[in-house]
Amino acid sequence: MKTDIFELDYTKINVAEERKGAKQLKNADFTRKNPKSIKGNTLKNIFGLTDKFTIKDLLTFQKRESSKNKNKEPSRLIADRQIYYKGKQVPFIELILKRMVEQIISQPEMDIKAIKFVKGTRKFYIDYREDTEDKIEDMSKNLIQLFGGKGGVNSKTIMLGGIKKTFNFLGRSKTYTSSKVEVRLREFTIKGGVIPTEIQETGTTIILNAVLRNNVEFRTADSILQHKPTKEGLERVFGTYKDRLNKWTHTYFEQQKAILDVNRFKSSSWAEFTYGDKSFTKFFESTIREVTRSDGSKVEKYTEWNPSDIWAAYNLKPMQDAITEKLENGSNTLTQLNNLLRGYFARNELIGLSLKKISDKGEAHVAFYNNDVNDLKLKVIEDYKMNDLIFNLKGITNPNTGTVYVYYGSDKRFTMSLTRTSGGTLSINSKIKGAAAQAGQAIIAMVVDLLKKKLKGKKMMFDKDKKSKIYAESYDDWVNLDSKYDEEYKHIYKFLKPHLENPPKEFHQFLDGILKETTDPRNFRIKLMQMRFFYDVFSMKNDDIIEFWQDLLYLAMKVDRGSRFQFAPFAKISDV
Repeated sequence: MKTDIFELDYTKINVAEERKGAKQLKNADFTRKNPKSIKGNTLKNIFGLTDKFTIKDLLTFQKRESSKNKNKEPSRLIADRQIYYKGKQVPFIELILKRMVEQIISQPEMDIKAIKFVKGTRKFYIDYREDTEDKIEDMSKNLIQLFGGKGGVNSKTIMLGGIKKTFNFLGRSKTYTSSKVEVRLREFTIKGGVIPTEIQETGTTIILNAVLRNNVEFRTADSILQHKPTKEGLERVFGTYKDRLNKWTHTYFEQQKAILDVNRFKSSSWAEFTYGDKSFTKFFESTIREVTRSDGSKVEKYTEWNPSDIWAAYNLKPMQDAITEKLENGSNTLTQLNNLLRGYFARNELIGLSLKKISDKGEAHVAFYNNDVNDLKLKVIEDYKMNDLIFNLKGITNPNTGTVYVYYGSDKRFTMSLTRTSGGTLSINSKIKGAAAQAGQAIIAMVVDLLKKKLKGKKMMFDKDKKSKIYAESYDDWVNLDSKYDEEYKHIYKFLKPHLENPPKEFHQFLDGILKETTDPRNFRIKLMQMRFFYDVFSMKNDDIIEFWQDLLYLAMKVDRGSRFQFAPFAKISDV
């Protein structure tokens, strides 16, 4: 397609003619042929900045550029622009991402291993530890402000560019759309090491496709890396983490063995296992937003309905088309969708798989949930009595921690941990004894609904919103708290004190001692959240307390309790 090359006051660009389809703006071809032009594309010439620039400098430049741009010319801030930097051309976005990471890890008390930039073949990646989520969200906002686009930590993707503009030059009106650049955000947990979930699960798809599509047979965990095509595929996926591959071969070996035991996926009509943009997971992430619960509310996130990481599908595209058609024709309630998926499962056509890491000596098993067919019955949960619940609330009276626990049974077969997210809100997670991975996380909005029902009209003290006026962020901030809430906390503390370990006699001693010593504002606030939460719990009758913690465990594990929660049917591969 013919393009016009215009020389503006800062660079030469290609401007696509008006046409149907995509329009792109990028550095002109001549920049790859003319060394002088290449070397002219420097930070100094284009932005007036030195090599020691900061993101704040770029944001300042953007404001200045916008105020002076009378002809609405294309911004100099183009993500895929080639910049001549330290003797070579690099994509501008690569330079920006590296600088953002450098600025974050240079902050006091930041772990340099907490955030990492990874350059892929077609995409850019930011790997971040779960406790740095707030910093990554700030990074996302800055990127979108600079280059335009959308996304963030919730979607785990930032799509930059794609901004359409019309500008006037030499009396002619031209339209362009800046090229799109994708930045993937990959979270990893502190306990789970430094391998992002996306990499782990993509590795699983490589193994399953090798076994089920290419008839590769792995007799041992070691044989996985002895098979050259599989090893090369895993090394590409793991990238800078490939030195950790040997720690995952046991998990991958056990997962594929468990899948083969099910013996329903080995057929040429079964679609390849995929992870990413073309997966069934991505399909449901977009379609589920139009589905309603029985109370009329929308499903906000895919993970609130379905814990499946990957899907096994028979005749994938026709099935997606059929599901889309049914949803568009009125079958858009969660009950209808779940029944539709159960039908596919019963006919051996579709199943979502939730993947868990297998312990070093563990053996993987496949358990089916919410399918009404061979469901795993968690009768043991129903057998727990009040005396079987052990409340470990030490974290409230320990200034340096922000986690408390509830154990089910003296053997602690199940554990619920109530801790904080990296952003400082309450997170409730389940753990099964002997399992290498968490059993699941309870949806906090559904937890609040449970609390309301069990309180049976009593005033609920807990508020899931960390910005609620009932919470202070620090000891110094306590003076700004409304006096009525101060009195509430005195009452809550007195009520809760019998359940605490070595508590100070009076609330003011607790405030002036333990809370004053809690220097992390997220831990300060989470202690207040935990106090109000357990005040509500212990305000219930014993039978209601028992049922509440039974329900909470079901919620965290995404298991329906008589179709009350409307979770999707799925299969879990784990070592318990």
